[in-house]
Amino acid sequence: PLVDWPATAPGSLFDPGPSGAASGGSAGMALRSALVEIVERDAFTTAWGRRLRLPCWTDPFAAAAGTPDRPTGEALRALWRRAADAGVRTVFARIPTAVDGLCCVVACLLEPERPGALVTVGMKASDRPHDALLGALQEAWQVRAALEATLLDGPVADVPDPLVTEHERIRYMLTARARRAVRDWAGGFVPAPAPMTAAEVTTDGIVTALLADGADPHVVDLTPRLPATVAAMGWRAVKVVPAGYQHLRMDETHEWSWNRSRLASAPERTGCPARLTDHRAAAPHPLP
Repeated sequence: PLVDWPATAPGSLFDPGPSGAASGGSAGMALRSALVEIVERDAFTTAWGRRLRLPCWTDPFAAAAGTPDRPTGEALRALWRRAADAGVRTVFARIPTAVDGLCCVVACLLEPERPGALVTVGMKASDRPHDALLGALQEAWQVRAALEATLLDGPVADVPDPLVTEHERIRYMLTARARRAVRDWAGGFVPAPAPMTAAEVTTDGIVTALLADGADPHVVDLTPRLPATVAAMGWRAVKVVPAGYQHLRMDETHEWSWNRSRLASAPERTGCPARLTDHRAAAPHPLP
């Protein structure tokens, strides 16, 4: 029940959520990826629930100091220009976290309001800011592709309320309510005073910062669940249960799955003012 999602037990009082599971070519790589993801998802969910006024940029190359490596820079520029050529506005924002040097980036693709307009959000955290910008923008484009594929089946109607599954959230993202919620959040962002800078963040440093911030992450080894041939190649898989942190909520029926202390402390922890006092007034988040 700590790792299987969606939870299948009737009346379950624990929601494992989809986040914090990762694989890698070594146990250390898998653990690091999972830890970074729980930081990212906690940051996003609390920032969304309180409508934090995040520092932002419209130019990804102004958002990070220095020059990216060539493949990253070319990919980032291509996706950014693709949006501009399609008349889609891009906004990048940073969510401050307890892990110094970890750049937690939100990317928004905002199509002008019209019937059938698409608005999507992506997330990525990394100690390499250009990688974080690229990863967030890639995820926003991936969500957009999922919305476009859903529209191939015709107009969306009768979106469930509350949302329970990923597919329901994708359908919800095609509604005017979802578009308004994302536009409203991005509209409250403020110009960032300085670009993000790269700084090496170790796995031990992440763990130390998490513990100091009130988290008590639990690691579950999922390697035995990998196909034998994959495990034989050296791959490892883990799930980090983010005790003390806010996980990415997918089932909106679970009111108890909000971490109220994380929500309450978000403005002070991040230094970003909140536009929303009560998280219950927030629309469903935009990450399927």
